[in-house]
Amino acid sequence: RSKTDESENGSCMKESFSQLNATCANLDDTMLNYLALRFTICHFQTLKREFPEQCVHALPSIESVAECTKNLSEITFSIYTQFYTHTRASCYFLESKLWQEKTHRTISRLGEVADFSANLIEQSLVNSDTLIKGQAELHAKASQLSDKHDGLHDKMDTNHQKMDELTQDINKYYNMVYDMLSLLSNSSVRLEQMLSLVMGESQQLSSFLFYFTLTLMTFLLTMPSRTNAARLKMLSFIVLHFILERLSFSAVSSFGSDYISLFFTLTCYTRFFTVLMSLFLLVHTGYNHRDYETLLSVINTKLDEERSENKKFREIIQK
Repeated sequence: RSKTDESENGSCMKESFSQLNATCANLDDTMLNYLALRFTICHFQTLKREFPEQCVHALPSIESVAECTKNLSEITFSIYTQFYTHTRASCYFLESKLWQEKTHRTISRLGEVADFSANLIEQSLVNSDTLIKGQAELHAKASQLSDKHDGLHDKMDTNHQKMDELTQDINKYYNMVYDMLSLLSNSSVRLEQMLSLVMGESQQLSSFLFYFTLTLMTFLLTMPSRTNAARLKMLSFIVLHFILERLSFSAVSSFGSDYISLFFTLTCYTRFFTVLMSLFLLVHTGYNHRDYETLLSVINTKLDEERSENKKFREIIQK
């Protein structure tokens, strides 16, 4: 057999032994039977010979060894028996070989660790020399810094005194500025209240003048009989708009002067709309007006004429 076949066979046997997780001294008959069957399968696989498939698939279950050996041929069973005879010796051989390989790997690792440790020690010595030189330089610089520190300490004391004086001055100015800001804040609040009061009074005055003028114009425009019927509608619409405007101003005035200025702008548009609607009611009433007194006089005149004609016709008939 070639060396490749031997290495394959050896690795197969070592794998079979390592799967047991036991030492050769603790092997019982069941384990010996299992190892013998595994060694037989490895031997057949190395020689590229066929082995019953049910045995190959049934392993590595130790309990399936007896079932597998029942179906072996005489030659295969004879090979299995030979392996069983030498299984314990082969086990010790494989165990010693595995121990040697593990020992060899351990020694190799120890050698690598020793080389690495030697390099580290050598590097540590170099670093120690560098560190000693650095410490000497640091000591010299520390002495210089100590001298400078004494000078800086005196300057710091002087600056500290000046900073205390400056802090006291800043606190005085801060208190003055705070008092001024408080005064300005109170003044702005009072000014805003005064502005709201003035704007409210001006709004009330403007509302009074506008609605008084609009009511007066309504009476003047509805004096003719043709537009007299529109007076009640126009006055009702004006009163309704006045009430809504006052309620809206009372609600908006509680939100601040910004909303009041916006309210004044909207009030101008709503008043313009009120004037337009009043004129529309006036024109619509005048256009649809009917002079019932004139119509009655015309009807009475025609009736008188017909009565006179009937009277004349009766007199003619009587004659």
